[in-house]
Amino acid sequence: MCWSRRRSPYVYWGALACSDVQVPNSHLQAIDSTVHAVVIDRASVNLMIGATITLAASLDAGPGVADRSVIWSTADQSIATVNQTGLVTGVAVGRTNAIATARADTSVRATATITVVAPGGHDER
Repeated sequence: MCWSRRRSPYVYWGALACSDVQVPNSHLQAIDSTVHAVVIDRASVNLMIGATITLAASLDAGPGVADRSVIWSTADQSIATVNQTGLVTGVAVGRTNAIATARADTSVRATATITVVAPGGHDER
């Protein structure tokens, strides 16, 4: 086992490393910590004013990504809202997007189209 000057082992990319041991770079592997995509379980949803539905999102990410949660939002809260568990509520007739953004990399996001209709199922815009 390798020890630091403080007499405690230390880790480099998941393997023990020693400052007095030469390890070829070809034996060291970086851990993929990239968020590749956010995936929402539904591409589109239709619901009535006042109705709710829950969307689920997951990340396609490397094993080095520790935080796999998403931040939910909608493009137009006057049409539909979404809470941080993915619960979408229809507010007014119209169409908007629910957006799931990777917390680990806010440049990576996915959208689902939300269409809100009046009771009776008609889009009365």
